[in-house]
Amino acid sequence: MSCVRDIYFWRQCLILIGECLHSVGSGFLLSFSSVLNPTLLSANTTDIRATPEQVSSLSASLGVSGMLGSIIIASSFQNIGRKIVHISLNFINTIGFLILYFSQNLTTLFIGKSVQGFTTCGVTMTVIIVAEYFDPRKRGYFMTIKKATISMGCFICHSLYLTCTWRQIALLAIIPYTLSTILILFWPESPAYLAMKGKFEKCTESHIWLFGNSETSKKYLKQLKQAQMEKQKTNTEEEGIIPAAYTVIGEVYPLEYRGLGSFISGMALLTSYTIIIKFIPLMIDRVGVEGMFAIFATCLLLCVIGLYFILIETKDKTLQEIENEMKGIKQTEQRLLRSNEEC
Repeated sequence: MSCVRDIYFWRQCLILIGECLHSVGSGFLLSFSSVLNPTLLSANTTDIRATPEQVSSLSASLGVSGMLGSIIIASSFQNIGRKIVHISLNFINTIGFLILYFSQNLTTLFIGKSVQGFTTCGVTMTVIIVAEYFDPRKRGYFMTIKKATISMGCFICHSLYLTCTWRQIALLAIIPYTLSTILILFWPESPAYLAMKGKFEKCTESHIWLFGNSETSKKYLKQLKQAQMEKQKTNTEEEGIIPAAYTVIGEVYPLEYRGLGSFISGMALLTSYTIIIKFIPLMIDRVGVEGMFAIFATCLLLCVIGLYFILIETKDKTLQEIENEMKGIKQTEQRLLRSNEEC
């Protein structure tokens, strides 16, 4: 069927647009320091002023408060659902930008940045949401688009700095979060989350709304429900969890560990972000801009080499198939188990 006439394709596009708008807002969030800090340091500004040490601490506060947010939001992500958490992320970020817009002193700026930092773990969690809501055959394309819109948000934020003040940019940053929230209100809850909670009837309804009722869709749904029914029947859990450093967020976390996995990923991201932001001025002073980028490039290269040898192929596979492979459950073993149950 042509994508133009495929209603389920357009429903997933609705999810994608909501996610992309959130990502544009995330681009504003991550880039806002680069438009705020020069003004704070300027000797000619008539607005709030700050010292270089205060500016670096202000930027790093985004990561510090994010560590607390990772604990709370990761738990909520696993217990109250993907949809509500996503709306909450948009709402908190909107409040953060409003605080920044109305700030009259450095203390208020710290409060606004800390409020925004509370949601920075959402960068990892929204990737998991994308993976759960999209067809496996389109997931790679959609996730690429989502990642590109973060860069688009960064580009728009920097471009606006040529003509707008940082307060005006803070106000404009609210727009993508507001539009994203409106679209999210029309989403169903994630089928994977509903299956994990044992709400199989609602899981079926949500899955059909997203993917249709074709034979392929029924196969995906059966795999998802069967895995969660088996888990509830045996009342056991898999031992251990794959280290977050060697995973692709959104695809390889087992369903029961997605909240914990996103928490670990978020903590790793925020810890490194805080350290890097705080010490970038010192690095530039000691090794220069070229040396700083050389260090970053070396670290990135080592990570890519490690992931190349560790990760499994996830292309066109359902999340349940990826989970089974990560757990070491082969397809032949799955078929044998199903045949034994039928007998």
